[in-house]
Order: sequence, then C-alpha cells, then structure tokens
Amino acid sequence: MPLLRSRRRFAACVRSALPVAGLVCLAGCVRNERRAPDQREDVAVWDFPVMLPENTLHLWPTAPGSPLRSKRHLDTSTASGKLSAVVAGDDPYFVWQLAAPTPAFGVHVVVAVDQPGPLQLFWNTAKCPVFSEGCSTTTQLDGGRQSVEFLLDGRDPLRELRLDLPERGGAHLVFEEISVLRSAELGFAFIANPNVGQMTETSTGLYVDALEPDPWLTALTPGLDTSRITAAELVLRAPPGSTPQLYWGAKSSGFSEGASVLFEGFDSGDLTHRAKLRGHAGWSGNIDMLRFDPGQGPGRYVIERLALVHDPSD
Repeated sequence: MPLLRSRRRFAACVRSALPVAGLVCLAGCVRNERRAPDQREDVAVWDFPVMLPENTLHLWPTAPGSPLRSKRHLDTSTASGKLSAVVAGDDPYFVWQLAAPTPAFGVHVVVAVDQPGPLQLFWNTAKCPVFSEGCSTTTQLDGGRQSVEFLLDGRDPLRELRLDLPERGGAHLVFEEISVLRSAELGFAFIANPNVGQMTETSTGLYVDALEPDPWLTALTPGLDTSRITAAELVLRAPPGSTPQLYWGAKSSGFSEGASVLFEGFDSGDLTHRAKLRGHAGWSGNIDMLRFDPGQGPGRYVIERLALVHDPSD
C-alpha cells in the first residue's frame, strides 16, 4: 500500500541529492500508485509549503463568493485588512450562512487575542440542523497570535457557521484569516517549542532548525475525530538515526508516551514514514491538540508532508 504523495511536488521522483544539515538524502522514487478513492481518503493534511487550495471559501478577508457575515454583541472594525472585534455583551458571536451546502473539512483561523479565553465553533449541517453544543467544538486560546484548525466531517456538507468569542466584556480579538477548507489540505498551524531556533517555509518544505535535543511542534486541532483516522503518513528529511513521533491529547492535560506512536520507514524510501493509529489503546474520542517530534537530536529537519488518513486496510 503506497504512500499517497503531495499533488504539487511528488508526481515524479523524490529529489535525490538535497543537502540537509550536511546530510545528502539518497532516496529513489516513491511508487506513484494510488488506491481507489473510495478505499482510502485524506482526512487532514499539512503540505509544506502551505498553499490553501483554490476552492477555499474565504470568510475573512472576504473575496468574491464570500458569504455575508452577521454578528451579535460585537463592536467591529476592518482597518488594515484585519477584522477587529470587541465583546460588547453576553453571548457574542459571528454567523455566516453559506449560499449552498458545501463539503467542509475544517475552518482555518488566525487570530490575536488580548487575554486567554475560549473560542467555540458551531456548525449547521444535515446531521446538525440547529446550532447545539453537541455540534460544536472549543479551543482555549493563549494570549497573543495563534492559528487554529477546527476540523469538520467533509462527508456532511456545511450550511452555516457560528463562531463564539470569549464572553468577557471588553475582550479584544483581531482576526487575520477565517477560511472554510473544502479539501483535506489545512493551513499552517504549528508552534515550535523553545528547542527549535527557527522554522522557515520554503519551496521544498518546512525547515525546522533544532538548536537543542528534543525538538517538537504542536498544533491546535479541535474537532479531530479519531474514529475517522486509521494512520498517519509523513514525508521528512532528517539527520541519520532520527525517529519521528506523533503525540495527541488535550491542551489542558498535555501529552504522554501512552498517547503517542512512532513512525516507521515505509515504501522502500528513506524519506517516507507511516504510523498505524487504528487499534492503539490511546487513540479514541476527539483530539484537540497534536504534537509532532521530527526527531530526538539537534539539527535540520525538513517536513514536506504530514497527513492523517483513513484506510480500511489498516
């Protein structure tokens, strides 16, 4: 079962002589076979460099075809290309009603907040005909700028969205991006721990330069349903002896070895890795935060693709 490659960069061979921190990768071609689309599907994909697909529905900044926005108990302004919102009463929120039901894999939000607080997303679909707590997901924002990927079920077309802001008078949030993702390709949402000196997106991937041992990246993923995901797939260039690892958990409780899995080499290549998640004792329920460790030591890591997939053969 071959690894599904990025449509943008992996139609042919993996580059065979790209230096990585003094290391030359000598991988050959990854087989370009694919399973039938009804057997295997991408659920959530981070493909670097991040370029949101053309079918992304932009809620902010608006674009041709963007649905109208309404609000409750919010004072708003749109200076400098950003949507600024100040809470002015109880139960503050934005609402967008889509012109027609559309498949939606997630909602990408980039926001800066003055103080920590919750951000809750509600959705209206055929399975969720009215806004309700059971058809919502919440993430706890830290102070400052951050990215969030609210994950949805792309099989249940979206009709309406509601975004609830912290119910605290005077709370100030500044939104740079709010987008409905109509494919499994997600936006950039990773934050590095202090052991990473720099992260840089390039045309060949996300360069992660670790200055100290034990580097990792975290991403907020509220709404991630483990029942829809059977495995994780990875394309990574790393120093020799690196063993990438994926953790999952709640932001309130952190991560543990019992809720993690090691990637193994896959598809006869040095760059491709896979980790089976179905059947893992800790892989259950909804996950609101992921942690990805590209390796254990300092050095340069280049992430080209990280994907959460559903494959009945797992």
